Amino acid sequence: MKTTYKYLTMISLIIISMVAGLFLPEWIATSKDYSDQNITGIIEKESTELPTITPIDSMSMIERISLLKDYPQNVNQVAVETGTNFDLSSAKEKFLEEITELSKHEILPKINLENKGQLKLVANLYIQKDEPFISGVFWTITWEQDGFLGEFYMDDQNGKIIQLIVTTPDQSLAADQNIIGSWSSYLGLEVRNIESQSGTGSILEEEAAKVLELGYFELGLEDDFLPYTFYTYENGYGIWLYNEFYIQLR
Repeated sequence: MKTTYKYLTMISLIIISMVAGLFLPEWIATSKDYSDQNITGIIEKESTELPTITPIDSMSMIERISLLKDYPQNVNQVAVETGTNFDLSSAKEKFLEEITELSKHEILPKINLENKGQLKLVANLYIQKDEPFISGVFWTITWEQDGFLGEFYMDDQNGKIIQLIVTTPDQSLAADQNIIGSWSSYLGLEVRNIESQSGTGSILEEEAAKVLELGYFELGLEDDFLPYTFYTYENGYGIWLYNEFYIQLR
């Protein structure tokens, strides 16, 4: 009896193994196909076509500068640790080179680099809202030395200073038509439509300094120009991209 039970048990196990051998692979394959189908469906549903990224080095200087002009209305700003072409150390070195160049163009007073003063640099990525593949990195630089205080925006692509506002005890320099010509020469751009006026206004809505003279001009090449403003105030002057959000006459 025990022997018969063992045989029946053995036969049952053999039959079960044969059935499993026949149907298990097909079940696994069917299950895998269903799983793949589900996964594929999820991917197709959630995937989006990646936009074509515009290489920064293929953008013109005017296209990059326009990101600053259109901030914050049409451009977002994101803080980044470093730039594309400059890190913190190399950006400092490049900035000191550029302010020396600006001094040679008589846009800034004579610079004594033996005392580097207090220097603060922050990198930001500017991204166009409606076309996020258009972007550029600019360094915001604050420099203070011997009564001189300046805020500068430096292009990470070529290291050029794009706009500046300074407070200085040296009043021999002022933002006038002569300095505008020097500014356009420094950037390698053409200048046109220079207009100036006297009167009072405000520099940056949060600033209390009163404008003594204010003017406008355009910089660019061929048919692609951007508006700038230049102004003097009691202790300094500035050359800034014209943006109604920041500069509002009263």
